[in-house]
Amino acid sequence: MRVIRAVGSRPSWVVPASALLAFLVHLDGSGAVCFLVVIPALLPLYDRLGFDRRVLACAVSLAAGVNFLPWTGPMIRAATVLHMPAMEIFTPMIPVQLVGLAFVFGTCWWLGLREQRRARAAGTAAAVASAEPGLGDPLAATSAPGLRRPRLFWVNLLLAVVVMSVLVAGWIPPQVAFMIGAALALVINYRGSAEQRARVEAHAKPALS
Repeated sequence: MRVIRAVGSRPSWVVPASALLAFLVHLDGSGAVCFLVVIPALLPLYDRLGFDRRVLACAVSLAAGVNFLPWTGPMIRAATVLHMPAMEIFTPMIPVQLVGLAFVFGTCWWLGLREQRRARAAGTAAAVASAEPGLGDPLAATSAPGLRRPRLFWVNLLLAVVVMSVLVAGWIPPQVAFMIGAALALVINYRGSAEQRARVEAHAKPALS
């Protein structure tokens, strides 16, 4: 929720922040997770500000739509059909994705300004000052406090950056990079084998079956 707290006093920035949050959540390539996490977390804020709910749906959809990283479903399906490595398809499309991101945030900024003017005309924009206390933590439903590792935030961030860099560089196959990264993340964050297995089963039990 740090993204939302940073723009809590700027109603016009709420929509771009929504797109940024959706883009970050969608880095794993799961559209369902993106919508289920971002929309319930931000809907109370939009209602208190008097913003149109359709703007939230639009911002999340735009952000998720331009995220075609090598491990996302559409990219994997395209690589399978074309019989090509995902990186050979992804690398030439990086400039296109950057243009798409610029369009997304530009559009969301314009939508935020429009909604701010409309909300002010309706007398609801002042609610931003009291909007934050009612917001929930989008991770609360999926991660108990005892499972979080705030003290290892920078270690996990560095690990994520390294894995993504290896994926983009194409030094090793994506599935190998993911397996190594997942193994390191489990060992770093959860010491016991039972706890590690519980975390794997919590997120990938159907895959293991």
